[in-house]
Amino acid sequence: MTTRLLRWTVLVALPAALAGCLGVRPATSTAPSPLRSAAAGCWELEIGPRLRRRWPEPARVRLDTAVQGEHLALRLLSAEADSAMRFHFRGWAPLADGRGVYLWIGDGFTGSDARLRVRGNALSGTAATTSDVLELIRHAPVTGRRIACPDELAP
Repeated sequence: MTTRLLRWTVLVALPAALAGCLGVRPATSTAPSPLRSAAAGCWELEIGPRLRRRWPEPARVRLDTAVQGEHLALRLLSAEADSAMRFHFRGWAPLADGRGVYLWIGDGFTGSDARLRVRGNALSGTAATTSDVLELIRHAPVTGRRIACPDELAP
């Protein structure tokens, strides 16, 4: 039994913990592109029940084209959620392969990321939990619909 536990720790738990600590993210690009233009704007996201607590309620976001470091700005469309430290780290970027966008949100220790395809005024894909401590990774479906941006955030 001890050998099994040791094998599980080395093969599963250790790589998962390191991936969380190292912030492994897919290859993205902030360069202007048709996908970046298509995804920019305001969206209302529907997060599957297993991950809803990791996102603000309601999950309304603006995918901004302003570059912040190595990613694009993700703004929350609720002043309350926008100022909450729980959602302090967030951003988005088109995937380098051109197949969709990558969003992330969190407090620096736990959070969620999502890989989404853009189809006109709709988004769809999957979100997963992220954590700096060993935690079971959960996945949930995500869909989104484009909404009008508040006047102060209109592009």
